[in-house]
Amino acid sequence: MCRCCAVNSVGSSVCSRYDPDVLRQEVAVRKQHVEQLRRELRHMKTEMQHTQDGVHALSMYDVICFTHIIHHVFTLVHFVFTLVLCVMLFTGKSLVRLWSIFYEKPWF
Repeated sequence: MCRCCAVNSVGSSVCSRYDPDVLRQEVAVRKQHVEQLRRELRHMKTEMQHTQDGVHALSMYDVICFTHIIHHVFTLVHFVFTLVLCVMLFTGKSLVRLWSIFYEKPWF
């Protein structure tokens, strides 16, 4: 006879594993365990969503910063180009001549 079986008062064996009270208790324990796992899964999903939101926000910040840097670079290039054109107009010198003057004189 197995350990889970016991002999009742009339001599027949009754297996405690099929006892309705034991089964109800096991079902209740399993339901609690399943509910705990579901709570943990919801918590993990929430954490993952917050992490994804953070990554998205940082990537958008990178795009915005890069866009601003590019804008400032183009603004500076436009300013320098306009300045060179003004110098060319007022001095009457060509761009090649200005370039050679720029490299002939040290700036420091």
